[in-house]
Amino acid sequence: MANERTLLAWTRTSVAIIGLGFVVAKFALFLRNRGSVPPPEFGTTFSTVFASIIVVLGSLIMIPALAAYTRREGAIATEGYRESRVLGLALGLSTVGIGLLLAVYLLVTD
Repeated sequence: MANERTLLAWTRTSVAIIGLGFVVAKFALFLRNRGSVPPPEFGTTFSTVFASIIVVLGSLIMIPALAAYTRREGAIATEGYRESRVLGLALGLSTVGIGLLLAVYLLVTD
């Protein structure tokens, strides 16, 4: 069970970083629309690219987390403990997929 809790902690971290990417992208848009910062000095294109990089990195964090989860599950399995990997792998892969899709969304909706 500790292995699954660790995977869930990595998933929460990944989702938080992905959320930070959205905040970065949308905050720049908010500042521009509010008129606080002139557009030539603070372009939304830079913030969108930067935010997309954050979202991709947040998504990519799940890859080593999934690898560690799978390795530990294998080690647990050799000792006779059998746990389904389906839920952990589905959660991790869906987090990666959603994060990458959100990054594409950020780039497309600039």
